[in-house]
Amino acid sequence: MKKYHLLLLPLVFTACVDNTPQPVALVKEFRPYNPVQQSCIALSKDTSMNKDETLVFEKVNTECVKFIEVLEGANLAFRNMKLNKNNASYYPAKEKYKKEKKRLRIEYRYLTLILKDQGLDAIENDNLDVFTKIIGFSSHPMNISYYNYMQKYNDVFKDNKKRLRFQKKYANKKYEQGYVLVNKGKYTEGLSDLLVAAKMKHIKAARLCGDVFTDIYPTKSASCYSYAVQSGDKSSLYHLGQYYEEEGDLPEAYAWYEKSANAGNFIAQFKLYELDKNQNEKQVWLKKAAQSGYDKAQYQYGMYLIKEGKTTEAKKYLQMAVNQKYSEANYPLGKLYFQDKKYKQAYALLNQADENADSMYMLGYMNEYAKGTSKNYYSASMYYQKAKKLGKKGVQKDINRMAMAKKRLKLRQIKQQEVQAKASVEQIRENRLRREEVAREDRRIKGEWMAKKAEANRLKVQACGAEPTDSSLRREGTRIHLEGKLSHWLGKNSFIINVNGQEYYVTDEDDKARVNKGDFVNFVAVSTGKREITHGLKRSIFEEADEAAIEKAYALDFEGVCPY
Repeated sequence: MKKYHLLLLPLVFTACVDNTPQPVALVKEFRPYNPVQQSCIALSKDTSMNKDETLVFEKVNTECVKFIEVLEGANLAFRNMKLNKNNASYYPAKEKYKKEKKRLRIEYRYLTLILKDQGLDAIENDNLDVFTKIIGFSSHPMNISYYNYMQKYNDVFKDNKKRLRFQKKYANKKYEQGYVLVNKGKYTEGLSDLLVAAKMKHIKAARLCGDVFTDIYPTKSASCYSYAVQSGDKSSLYHLGQYYEEEGDLPEAYAWYEKSANAGNFIAQFKLYELDKNQNEKQVWLKKAAQSGYDKAQYQYGMYLIKEGKTTEAKKYLQMAVNQKYSEANYPLGKLYFQDKKYKQAYALLNQADENADSMYMLGYMNEYAKGTSKNYYSASMYYQKAKKLGKKGVQKDINRMAMAKKRLKLRQIKQQEVQAKASVEQIRENRLRREEVAREDRRIKGEWMAKKAEANRLKVQACGAEPTDSSLRREGTRIHLEGKLSHWLGKNSFIINVNGQEYYVTDEDDKARVNKGDFVNFVAVSTGKREITHGLKRSIFEEADEAAIEKAYALDFEGVCPY
């Protein structure tokens, strides 16, 4: 056993063995150290130790007294810092607190090292009493050396919480390491870690260990699965049965399979059906496996019930297997439905079943007589021919009958096609005539609409005049239709109208129009054939006319309002 030798720290220790340390009322900051303080006080008050044990713990007691003194100093420094928070003494108090806190951490580490050194000495000397007191010291950490020694005295430390916590944490660590290594193909290192975790009752590690050993070193897989079983893993019962069956030890395999079966494993129940030589016992295990949901067992038990003549119950178990996509159950269940004349269910199942002579013949029959599907002589002929190839006897007459039926069907199809062709030609002619009639009606309606539109336009021109164009505006005396916005009002005698962005100068001598600027107007005016200046004139005698800015518009005389 390796022993740790302590390094001397630059601290001055005072021996106070004779004086029992008093507990310190700790502030919140240092309460995590309270369990250590309590353990130190309990150790100093322990009167059950013999002379040898007292000598062993002398150094520990000395360091405990020193630790409590330092703890009290740090506690007092913290209180002093808080009291001087709002005065000039705060910063010196804060520095004092930091130093005491650092000193406390060093002292705690030193105490821990002393305890560890004494614990390893106790292991080396196999001193169980001393080790028990060391391990009972609060907050003293566990290590693998402690754990292995506690395993040696498992009866003493069986329920030790510190040991159980360490076991769980260490086993998880080893499992994770082993899992990574095994997945990288490093089986030797990985299995070593998994075995350590398995011995510490880590179920996942034990199962993985057994699975890996099954592939590379089968004889060692049993020990891993045994660790899993000891840890309460029921699934590994079956794996142990598999191992012993492969080794040829059928009685041992049967025993493990039976334990697994009693734990609810339906595959183990089916294995017992296969191994058991007692026919009555065999069927009991087969029924249990089927009822537990194993599809293969449901199929096997259904077939057994068919042999026993219990077809109604057989259909129930075969249907369970079909529901789990067990393909071998499709044919026997489909045949039972065919015999019960439930052709729709029979057709669906037989179509999914593996091909055999009997299923092909039944499918041919259902296609020929439209049972569970539509009538199809071609499909029926195909199924009958498959049935013959697969060994069905007496099916040639059915093939011949289908050949004659296909000939008759072909003749009917030819006649039907001729009728359809004639009907198609007639339909094409009728469609063409209908399209021509529709086109004529469209032309008639369009002509009437155009005539009505032209008449309306003629009446509008007659009432309101022509639309303004350069040619109509240049002709003096032409009646012009103006519809737009009055943009400028030049007094009672004239105004300017904007029609689609073009301006027109209109004179109205007697103010017949009665309009104002901004009005929307619709009236008739008579063209003068002239243009009048509408923009660019000088506004006063002090301005010069800008000839480039002068704009002219066609001049018209107001006649009246347009009725349209």
